[in-house]
Amino acid sequence: MIPKAYVVHRARRRIRVRIPLKRGDGSYFTTVEEVLASLPDVESVSVNHRTGSALVITDSDVVAIADAAMRHGLFSLEPEHRQRATLIDTVSNSIKASNDHLLRFTGGELDIASIVFLFMLVSGFYQVMRGNVAVPAWYAAFYYAHHFFFKIHASEKAEQEDGEADPEGGEY
Repeated sequence: MIPKAYVVHRARRRIRVRIPLKRGDGSYFTTVEEVLASLPDVESVSVNHRTGSALVITDSDVVAIADAAMRHGLFSLEPEHRQRATLIDTVSNSIKASNDHLLRFTGGELDIASIVFLFMLVSGFYQVMRGNVAVPAWYAAFYYAHHFFFKIHASEKAEQEDGEADPEGGEY
């Protein structure tokens, strides 16, 4: 029985194939490496039997790699396997989209982190003014305001440094 394989990542000249059924099988992945590396237009193959994957650096397309793997009885390449997003990924993507929308709406003046920072700062002062100086109410608000301030500052500093490193704003 030929195991199923999935393309889990593809970039220019790079194809990462995962073969879950053969994960941990060192001799199988040695064979995969030898066979795929012998193909024309394949520059190199790196396998990792612990993760059950093979990274192919090639000028060929996925179809050529799949055909060769099938001919040699290595694996059958299935349609691309998409991992389901985790709850954290879903929430993070929603917050990022909301933040991008807020930045566009305010012309880049305000983002979610700035709003949280201001809210926590005002909340801390409000608690102090009410005489509620017991831990953690005002202290927590100041702590979170401090945290968001430095997070904002660090991300802005990183963006400025990236801008200084590449004045054209393009990729290297």
